[in-house]
Amino acid sequence: MRILIFSLGDELYGFPLEGVLEVSRPRRITPIPKLPSFLRGVFALRGEVVPAVDLCLLLEIPREAKPDESWIVIAGDEEMKVGFLVRGVEDIVEAEELREPPANLPRILSEFLLGEIEWEGRPVGVLDLRKLLGSRRLRGE
Repeated sequence: MRILIFSLGDELYGFPLEGVLEVSRPRRITPIPKLPSFLRGVFALRGEVVPAVDLCLLLEIPREAKPDESWIVIAGDEEMKVGFLVRGVEDIVEAEELREPPANLPRILSEFLLGEIEWEGRPVGVLDLRKLLGSRRLRGE
């Protein structure tokens, strides 16, 4: 499995590459009132309106007071595209297998983890894009 590794706050996470459509520099995000805090607004992508999701807020991952998102990881399928705001894109790696994630993770984070790999001596939590994209929380249900 190929994994796109990115940073959120001081931690590393990844998406299986098969669900990633593209990686982009930040775009102009138009805020929309009365949305959950993790939905920062929407942006235009080749004629489509795509929601911009603050992945730190969605997964309740601690981060610095002022977010420093410098990349958008656009993921999805024919039905739904989402732009996940991340701090940095680090690498694409081939992972032979995933380890079990630590048992002491917060519930919201453990719900979306496929497993864990190691990259340059650091743990990388591999997130399940299908679960994220299909989550009731993200879909506003």
